Amino acid sequence: MSATVAALAAVGGGLGALVWEPLEPRLIARSEGTGELIEQPPWTRKATSRTVVMLVSAIACGAAGWRFGATRELIPGLVLAFALVGISSIDLRYRIIPDRITLPLAVAGLVLAAALRPSDLPELLLAAFAAGFFLLVAALLSPSGMGMGDVKLALLMGAALGRNVPVALFLGMLLALVPSIVLFARHGGKARKMAIPFAPFLALGSVIALFAGDALIHAYTSTF
Repeated sequence: MSATVAALAAVGGGLGALVWEPLEPRLIARSEGTGELIEQPPWTRKATSRTVVMLVSAIACGAAGWRFGATRELIPGLVLAFALVGISSIDLRYRIIPDRITLPLAVAGLVLAAALRPSDLPELLLAAFAAGFFLLVAALLSPSGMGMGDVKLALLMGAALGRNVPVALFLGMLLALVPSIVLFARHGGKARKMAIPFAPFLALGSVIALFAGDALIHAYTSTF
């Protein structure tokens, strides 16, 4: 059964990305209130080509289908996996995380929780606001290093991951150190002025937390 669900989820994730990708520029323009399409920087075009985004979306959704099977956790898992791929793609392409995506999805996640897992709703609400507040403080302390889009993405992460969102935040920040170290090694002090998109790292941390958050928390508490 899990294999069938995974295959269907993978196909849905790939097709969803195919439909979603052409809509991104117009959605971003509306979010910015300009009405003008934002041009994608040339350096991101290969890394975020339609084929790559479709493949990553199919893998992420297929993994969610395999992990949760035909259970009530499947739909929130699929929504989060698909959303994280789309948001990461947009952040890589245009260096922006539109509110028109993150905020409605955060609300949708909480509505799904209320319908499918009502007993988890208080935990998810607390996790959403705690994660958002944590990154808000970080953004206020370092405005050049983090944007408000990341803060609102944290709301979505908390609404979907609940108690596992600290794992996602920690892993996202840890993973983001890798390109930062590379930039400092290559460019020295000039690297301070070089921004990197943070959403893909938060997304990767969220995916790991979605699939292995409980195990990682248990391993940590058992060790310390």
